[in-house]
Amino acid sequence: MRQYLLVNNNEDWVIKVDRIRKSVREVENDPIAKKSILRLESPLLVHPDVNKDKGVVFGYGLSERLSRRLGPLDSVLAKLSS
Repeated sequence: MRQYLLVNNNEDWVIKVDRIRKSVREVENDPIAKKSILRLESPLLVHPDVNKDKGVVFGYGLSERLSRRLGPLDSVLAKLSS
């Protein structure tokens, strides 16, 4: 944008500034365009292949088994803290 303002191609400077402000206002409303144009960040990439053969990364079954094991311990700790 700075180069656009510095180039002299017989256009009025005020018109150039107005065009830049208008384009920046449009980009500020769109969060994806804001990241890629104003902040120069690369766009997000969502990979379609979810299954990477790593097995269960997070499962609720394990936490239930763990809470059953720690059940008596939790009640003892609760009695001690009160």
